[in-house]
Amino acid sequence: MDDKLNDLKNEINAEKEIIQKEENAKKNIRRILRAVFFVCVLIALFSVYGYIKGLFSGVDNSMYREISNYVTENEKELEEYSLKRFELRPEGSNEVVDYFSAEGVFENGDSRIFQFIYEEKSAFRRGAVYGYYYSVNDKPARFCGDAETGSQLSEFNDDTWTYLMHKNEGATKRIKEHWFYFEYNF
Repeated sequence: MDDKLNDLKNEINAEKEIIQKEENAKKNIRRILRAVFFVCVLIALFSVYGYIKGLFSGVDNSMYREISNYVTENEKELEEYSLKRFELRPEGSNEVVDYFSAEGVFENGDSRIFQFIYEEKSAFRRGAVYGYYYSVNDKPARFCGDAETGSQLSEFNDDTWTYLMHKNEGATKRIKEHWFYFEYNF
């Protein structure tokens, strides 16, 4: 009888262990789900923060600094290249050197620029193009020199302009004389 009682106790203890393991597994799953939820909330908050920050800063400051440094370090070569491209095209005509990257000479109204694409980013059917351009007359311009009706540049603050173009937003900021940074969000 003692053996049966011991067997019964062992079975009860084994069932208790199984129940405890199941409860621990459920707790671990809940912890993992909470952590995943927390990470998703953080990502959403940072996305909203980035969007709001962009609304109030006009331009992506880290990208502006990076491109500004690049232009300053390579200004002579970039200016020579731009001016050569202008010489090859008569005034009043546009020339796209590379259709894929939208790099080239663009002229519209009183703006004549040579645009360089620096970086493109995209995620979830949204994206941005970052770059810089040389402006012959030292005036800011829209992405690809576009002059869509109603897409006039609006001065945002010192040396920064914003605009809407094809229902997308853009901004341009002076780097130095004749040189401008741009970003175009689509």
